[in-house]
Amino acid sequence: MTHFVPIQATARKWFRKRAGLVAGTTTAAFAVGSAIFIPLLTEMSGSFGWRTTSIISAFTFGIAIMLLALFVIRDTPESIGLLPDGEASAPATNGGTVAEEAWTVKEAIKTPQLWLLFVAYGMMGVPFQGLLAHLVMWGVDLGYTMAAAGIFITAVTMPSIVTRIGGGWLGDRYGKRRIMIIGYLFCLLLMLWAWRGVSTAQHLMIFAVVIGMGESLPAGLFTPYLGDLFGRANIGSLFGILTLGYGFIGGCGAIIWGMIFDKTGSYSLACLVSVVCYAVAVIAISLIRPTKRRLA
Repeated sequence: MTHFVPIQATARKWFRKRAGLVAGTTTAAFAVGSAIFIPLLTEMSGSFGWRTTSIISAFTFGIAIMLLALFVIRDTPESIGLLPDGEASAPATNGGTVAEEAWTVKEAIKTPQLWLLFVAYGMMGVPFQGLLAHLVMWGVDLGYTMAAAGIFITAVTMPSIVTRIGGGWLGDRYGKRRIMIIGYLFCLLLMLWAWRGVSTAQHLMIFAVVIGMGESLPAGLFTPYLGDLFGRANIGSLFGILTLGYGFIGGCGAIIWGMIFDKTGSYSLACLVSVVCYAVAVIAISLIRPTKRRLA
C-alpha cells in the first residue's frame, strides 16, 4: 500500500515528457535503499535483536514517509495549481480545451493492450523472483558459505542503479516499448547462457551482475507506458492490476525454481523455463499497438 504502486503512479501523474526517466530514478531509489539499509538492518539485528531493529525501523522510516506524504508530496500537479513537467500552459485542442487522455478502468480492461502488459509483467516476474529467492543458495551450491553468498544479491542490485535510470532515459528518447523488448530479449539470452554456462561461482557472479543490469533496464517503464496508452487519470488502478498479475504469476517463480532444484539438483532447467517466460513477455509486448485516444 505504500510501496511500488502508489509511488510510481504519483510520479507518472507529475510527469509526461520525462516519465521514463523519473520512473527509472524512483526504481533506482529502491535499489539504493536495499543496498544501503538491508546490510545495515542485518547487522543491527545481529547486535540488538530483530524486535528492537523492527521498532527502530518503524519509527525511523515510517515517520519519515508519513511526514513526506502529508506535507511535501501531492497526488497531482493540478491539485496545487501546476501542470505536468512544469509546463507553463496545458496543451490544447483546436477548440481551446485541455487535451488529456481519459480512459476509465472499465474501458481499459476491455482492451488487449492492458492484458498483453498484464501477461508480460507477470511472466517476467517468474525468472526474476525465482532468481532473487535462490541466488544465495545457488552460490552456496557452487562453494560459497551462506554468509558470503549474500554478495550475489549485492551483485544483482548495485549495478542496476545506473541502468534503471538509463533505461528510463532511453525509453523517453527511443520509445518505452522498444526498450522493454530489448531489455527482456537481453535477459532471455543471458538465461539461455546460464542454462549451460554457469558452472562456477565466478560464472555466477558475472551472471548476477549482467542479469541485474538487463532486468533493470526496462524495470521502470511499465507505469510510464501505461500512462502513454491510457492517460494519467487512473494510472494507480491500472498499475495495480499489473502488479496483481506480477504477484499471482511472477510470485510463483520462487516455488518453480525450488521445485526444479529439488527434482534435478540443479538450477539449469529453471534457467531454461525462464527463457520461455522471457520469450512470452517479449512476444506480448511486441503485440501491443497504440490505443485510440479519448479526450476529456
